[in-house]
Formats: sequence, structure tokens, C-alpha cells
Amino acid sequence: MLKFFYGSKNIIGLFFILAPALGFVFSANSEETFPVLLLSSVIGIPIARSFYNCLSFRFWVCFTGLVANYAMFLSAYWKNTPIEYIGSILLGASAGGLLFVLAPNIIVGWFRISKTLVFGLVFSLSVLFGFGFALLLAFRPFVAILCSVILMLFSSMVFLDEPILINFEENMSHSSHARKSRVKSCLFFLFIAVSVAVVCRIGYMDVLYSIGSVYSLSYDKAGILLIHGGMVLGPALVALFTDKKGIYSGCILLLFLSEISVMSVGFYKTGTFMAYVGCFVFGALLTSAPIICSLLTYYLLGPAAFHQNLCRVMIFFPLGLASLLLMTNVEYVAFESYPVVIGTLAMLVVGFFTVFSAWKHRLVLLKRP
Repeated sequence: MLKFFYGSKNIIGLFFILAPALGFVFSANSEETFPVLLLSSVIGIPIARSFYNCLSFRFWVCFTGLVANYAMFLSAYWKNTPIEYIGSILLGASAGGLLFVLAPNIIVGWFRISKTLVFGLVFSLSVLFGFGFALLLAFRPFVAILCSVILMLFSSMVFLDEPILINFEENMSHSSHARKSRVKSCLFFLFIAVSVAVVCRIGYMDVLYSIGSVYSLSYDKAGILLIHGGMVLGPALVALFTDKKGIYSGCILLLFLSEISVMSVGFYKTGTFMAYVGCFVFGALLTSAPIICSLLTYYLLGPAAFHQNLCRVMIFFPLGLASLLLMTNVEYVAFESYPVVIGTLAMLVVGFFTVFSAWKHRLVLLKRP
């Protein structure tokens, strides 16, 4: 009963923090601020790692939440000014810590069983309410920010508890097998993220800068609704499959979804059935990959030093997405060719052998006396 109480209160607290944070990111995202948000989220992961280690847990969450709200205030009331970019930097760094560091630590630290399913359901609900929060920010920014401040502060001080047994060190976490497995898991998620970036460059650049915001409704396309539907349902569906079949099968599913997404934009025209399937899968990839990354790190490298390993691995997902910034400098005609699509699919095949090899090393670790 006590375990259920602590698990429930941490789920509620995490939801009250993730939903506004996602709403902030959706609302602040635009063609001008997207590169700033993405690059600052990369920086936010090691910053969150440092603060997590040197500050008290509640103070870190409160401080990060306040920074996110202040950043959204700057972005909402000083649009098209240099101050908006300052807000985007602060928002990307703080949201990166909340989404990529806080959420996995809470789920892994407080749930010994069904952590995959819990993570997927919480993230799906957070994305759904994040869309609603973005709508509120578009029409009533002051009300949205005020509600967010209250929810985040109340959750960090009342609902959230510091995860237990997260930073416990063991010698095995520093073994050669563990280091090799960590490097291979980093490469795996780098390949996934780069494939998502290629898909964006080929087929979704026209909607990327407004995903999750009220302005995306002006496109009036079924594809937009399917992308949003994939973002909402993807984490829950992928988590349900992974909970039944195991984390290794979840990684294979992630590869399969990546391949479908690449083929749908590379081989099929807009408006076809497979193009719509690709829209849904693309949305699912955006929100499901961080969940699989967190859980693969836990099951591959173990609970010892999970927080440290998580930050080392997770940073490669936004880094891979950042390759899109380089791709935008290349003419679109170059991405319309089949060699780019085939090369991306080949990279995903390499990703399969990478995660297979990493999982094999995990089995070697388990067999050691």
C-alpha cells in the first residue's frame, strides 16, 4: 500500500511538470527558434546532470521549473526580438533537463515492475495535455504561465520524491563490457535520430516548425492530425509492446518504425495511404525514442550509476536530430534521390547489428560470476 502511494504521487507530480514543459516547447517552436531550442536541449542534459549531483533534488526541480516558466514568459511577450532567443536558450536547456533527465529518473527510481508501461502512459498523457497547454499559451499566455508555475512548484515540493538507488556505483559499470555496451547504445540512438532528421528534411519541413502549436491547424491536412496522433499514442503503444516483449524487442520495433517512416517519405507521394502511415509513425518516433533510450540504458547497463549512464546515452538523441540543421543547408533536390533513402535504410541496418551486439554483451555480463 505504501509503495502504491509513493508511486501514484510521483506519477501525478511528473505529469504536472511534463505537460507544461511540453506545452512550452510546442508553443515556442518556430522556424527561427527551432535551431536554438534543439541545440540548447543538448546543452541542458549535461547541465541537468551536474545540478542533479550537486543540488538537492527538490531545489533542482523547482529551479529548473522556474527557469522554464521565465523562459516561456520571455518567448511569449517578446516575440521577434533578441529577447525571444534568450528565452529559447533557457527553455531548451530547462526543458531538456525535465524531459530527458527528470522523467526517466522518476520512473526507473520508483517503479520496479511495469516501469515501461507506466512511462509510456505518462508520456502519452503529457503530450496530449501539452497540446492543450500550447493552445492556452496562444490565447491566454499569462494564465497558462501562472498555472504552470503553480503546478510545477506544488508538484516539486509535494508530489515528487528523490528517486532511490539511482546513483549507486558498482565496479561492473566501469568494466570494458559495460563501456562497449554504452558506446553501442549511443550509436544506436544516434542512428535513429539521424534517420528522423532525414525524414524531416525529405517530407516534413513544411510542418516541423509548427508541430504541436495552434498554427499547425492552419495547414488543414490529415497528415498533421496523424502526426499529432502518433505523438500522443506512440509512447503508450510502443511501451505496451515493449512491456510484453522486452526492451530488446522494443528497440527492434523502433528500428522498424524508423524504416517505415523513411520509406513512406522516400518512395510514396503525399496523399497516399503509405504517406499517411508514415505521418503517424513519424509522430510516434519523436515521442517514443526517448522512452526506449531510457529503458535500454537501465536494462543494458543496470541500476548502478543509472543517472550518469542515462545522460551519456540520451544526449545522442538530440545530437542526432541536430544533424537536420546541417541538412537544411543542402539543396532539397539532393534528398529526393533514392541513394539518400537507401543509405538511411542501410544505416538503420547497421543500427540493428549495433543494438544486437550491445544486448549480447549484456548477456555476457549476466553470466559472469
